[in-house]
Amino acid sequence: MKRLLARIVSIVSAMAVCVSVMPSVFAEDVIEASSSSEVYDAIDGATGDTVDIVLTADVDMTNYISIREGLTVNIDCGEYSINDLYVSGEGALNVTGNIGSTDSDALNIEGSLTVYVEGDITSEEADGVEISGSSTVSVKGNVTGGSTAIEAYNNDSDVMTITVEGDVIGVGEDANGIYLAGNIDASVTGDIYGGDGYLEESRLSDPEDYSDGGTAARLSSGASLKVDGDMYGGDAMGTYGYGAYGADVGGGCTLEVNGNVTGGTVTGDPDVAPVDGSHGQPGAGILTFNGSDITVYGDVSAGAEPNIKDAWTIPGIFVLVESIQIADTEPGSIYIDGTVTGTDGYMQELESFTHGNAIEIMQDDGPQVMQAQVMQDNGTQQETAADMIPEITVWKLVNGKEDLEDFVGVVYADGPQELVDIINSEKLSYIVRTEENENATIEPSAEAAFADTEVDITVTAAEGYQVDAVANGETELEGEDGAYTLVVPEGGGIVISATVSEVPADEPTDEPTDEPTDEPTDEPTDEPTDEPTDDNVQTGAEAGLALAAIALAAAAVVATKKQK
Repeated sequence: MKRLLARIVSIVSAMAVCVSVMPSVFAEDVIEASSSSEVYDAIDGATGDTVDIVLTADVDMTNYISIREGLTVNIDCGEYSINDLYVSGEGALNVTGNIGSTDSDALNIEGSLTVYVEGDITSEEADGVEISGSSTVSVKGNVTGGSTAIEAYNNDSDVMTITVEGDVIGVGEDANGIYLAGNIDASVTGDIYGGDGYLEESRLSDPEDYSDGGTAARLSSGASLKVDGDMYGGDAMGTYGYGAYGADVGGGCTLEVNGNVTGGTVTGDPDVAPVDGSHGQPGAGILTFNGSDITVYGDVSAGAEPNIKDAWTIPGIFVLVESIQIADTEPGSIYIDGTVTGTDGYMQELESFTHGNAIEIMQDDGPQVMQAQVMQDNGTQQETAADMIPEITVWKLVNGKEDLEDFVGVVYADGPQELVDIINSEKLSYIVRTEENENATIEPSAEAAFADTEVDITVTAAEGYQVDAVANGETELEGEDGAYTLVVPEGGGIVISATVSEVPADEPTDEPTDEPTDEPTDEPTDEPTDEPTDDNVQTGAEAGLALAAIALAAAAVVATKKQK
């Protein structure tokens, strides 16, 4: 027995020793690096599936790192940063810490890598991140670039995926926030900013001087972008400057924004006009082409009113219609759940431009849209460019001057009135909103409708309540008994509300009639008898006989007494 116990103890001890040495035998060592050569050597010399690198100093990379398929490179920057990081290949890269650069791309990616960065990426003068190929890139932090914060291209059939859990910021003159071209699906949790132009104050009075702003987001060739935050086009400075677009969306692209989209404005000398009178303008909230799909759940507005003399006005949304020769081309759609606002200006020469319309539509290569033809690939069917105007749905349109008597929400510059009518009556619909009411339910017959059309509004009061009035803003609607009619106003801004009150407790819910439902008769239905119906009550004849009997009995008594 003692020998058996000793043998068991020996086996258990040996197993414990084996377990204790397993991590050092099967795991690669962590490599410390204080130079680019040490980083390259660690990656090139990796024999397993993973290489772990810890920086012990700021490291400036000088050449591309090639990461083979199946290899994962983990770089822990700690308190340091890795700069000018260029990578290619088909493996994976995980960076914990910040990536930076002064005059080069902070992070440049080629191939089909999987890249994850937990930290900020910043380039003072070049791109924060530049990507080509079909990589999957995730950044848990902010991305900032002096040229473009994020610039990405992908012609591969495989989609490129970009996810940023922070802000995307273009800095410096004409710096874009994000530029996407090709088969790309991108999402940004934070806000996107285009860069602001800058001029010294002494240069603001020069009629030919300028410093333009940068577009917040530019999409082309089928790219898709979703933004949870807001988008801001960069501001310009100088009389000749251009405020940037909040978004520039090419045909075939998709943009979805949960926040607001705003164009940049222009700051200059208010006493100095541009040299040719055609510059010094804010940026539209959105510039887009037919064939794109845009959804914004906030507001879209042009840049703030500029202080430039004779400055141009600009619409909230500017749509350019292209003559496209593609058989399956769709016109696209624009859905704005908020308000679209144009910017007022001071242009005196062109009276039609003294206010910024909410939306303007123009053919890309000239003003005569009605004459432009869109050829199908079979060469036989033709469509006017009016058919290629996107379907537009908005909640409200606001001109630069809200007090204009003749509201024109959508105009076509230099175009025929016929096209303006087509846009307003067949292409532009207004969202019907309802105000929440805990004591009533409001149900419109349509979620959106064209101007001057009728929408039925059904209002149902909660038990114990009654509907007093139903209105669109301050305009009371016609109707009764819960059925009302809204005539959709041009310009939109519809909010249907109901005024309800409690039914008074001392009044029945059903109105009483003046007379009872069963009319009383003049006489009772059962005629009363002259005599009581109770059997214990005697009739007149019976009473007489009883009296006679009593009298006879009394006489008999008297006679008996006399005989005695």
